[in-house]
Amino acid sequence: MDDRMHDPLRAKAQVLRDLDTLVVSRLFGNGPWLVDAETESRISRKLCEMGLVEVVSRATAFGMEQHLDLKMVFMGMWDPGDALWELNDHGLIDADERNRLEDCLMTGADPEVLLRDRVRRAYYEYCAGTERMTRDSAK
Repeated sequence: MDDRMHDPLRAKAQVLRDLDTLVVSRLFGNGPWLVDAETESRISRKLCEMGLVEVVSRATAFGMEQHLDLKMVFMGMWDPGDALWELNDHGLIDADERNRLEDCLMTGADPEVLLRDRVRRAYYEYCAGTERMTRDSAK
């Protein structure tokens, strides 16, 4: 098979590795999980370079296929209240937990303290589910 046919697959695989690295470094790194304006701008440019986001900050078909909105939650790029809805939409928290966490945010809880560990658990659950789906589709 011609090596040129592998290049798009290699490029896509590299983007996925880079995206996973970015998610893990934001969610599990030593710095804050939630982004400031400068960090958000830098990450948004990177996502655009990776072909996951269009210049108008709308996910591309590839970005949607990779659940970019959810991965942006994992990177701390969403408003904490909106992030809870995204986690709920993906079945990673239920409505009761979402409501409880929203109430805590509304009463002044620090979202970094309140949500980071929960978002980490959601990330693990998401990865386990993705791994399970990949295994099942290979059968």
